[in-house]
Amino acid sequence: LLLIIMTSVLDVMKADAARVASKSTAVRINQEALQTFVQTKLSTPIESRPSTPMPLRFNNASHHIDFLTLLSALSFGSGYREECQKFLQRSPSSTMLYGIMSMVIGGGALHTDYLNGVSITDVQMLFNIQVDVDMPHETIPGLYISKPSPLRAFADKIRSTFAECGRRLAELQCKDFADYFSKIAARNGGKLDVSKFITALSADFPTFSDVSDSPDGRVHVLSKAQRLVSDLSIAVREAPEVATFLNFMDFTQASQLTVFADNVLPAVLRREGVLEYSPELATLVDSKKTLPKGDMETEIRAVTMEACNIILRSANTSGPDLDFFLRELAKTDTHKDNIRHYCKDTVFY
Repeated sequence: LLLIIMTSVLDVMKADAARVASKSTAVRINQEALQTFVQTKLSTPIESRPSTPMPLRFNNASHHIDFLTLLSALSFGSGYREECQKFLQRSPSSTMLYGIMSMVIGGGALHTDYLNGVSITDVQMLFNIQVDVDMPHETIPGLYISKPSPLRAFADKIRSTFAECGRRLAELQCKDFADYFSKIAARNGGKLDVSKFITALSADFPTFSDVSDSPDGRVHVLSKAQRLVSDLSIAVREAPEVATFLNFMDFTQASQLTVFADNVLPAVLRREGVLEYSPELATLVDSKKTLPKGDMETEIRAVTMEACNIILRSANTSGPDLDFFLRELAKTDTHKDNIRHYCKDTVFY
């Protein structure tokens, strides 16, 4: 924590990624393929990251800010992609957007008390996730017993994230996230830059504290906190009431953000030849076995960040825009069959 206070967290993230990439035995950057990717795919300007399409009318700026913050807090579930597609016919990210929009449409104020009151039944109804299923008893004909569905653990993570956010907001004596942002700005002399914002958010809320331990030190990825900064900076440009409310925020450093490393980006870069996996890791990923949270999973994300940071030094674009470009590339025919790594034991992506 002291290191982050003395050094911009944005620099810490980049230094951590470079350190992991230099020592990784599981993931390697192919520099030749990386330069080819830059020359062939990024020779012309790419589209800026847009706002998330939302057919919603917010009550006020605070409501809008709370929505964006919760959407970032719930940016996880990639390890349940196959289950979501099978049982919900939606991706995890679409499931999260669907659920939070249902909250807003249903009149949810998204404030501290509301978050503290979200139950597993609420998650089932709002996110349309069946948490339990009736199964025939193994030995007694005609008797059915209730068992957790394949998505029960996913739903539990959603509920616990709401509870954690509500609990921390209450402990910090904040009525909602918008109020929290105002108060951390006040703690910093009335002004808040991107680095201080991410540092405070990741320290105060475990769901945003995307930091892993590795054999030679901690690794700061902080994807959800970075995503939120990008979303808020877009909202400031597009919604005057949000710009007025967040007039204490200095988004100058937003151009220094890197990509939001998850399991989509490494799969794209691997298909392009930019990332190369060790035989052991390749076997695990290609067999679609769940990766436990740990060194290999951390190395995939950190080396992905480093590869993208190298790309950013060669291409005239920003981290969020490159992130959006890679996600759009993942939807093309060339990449639609990309094999992603799956980690269920995380709420960070």
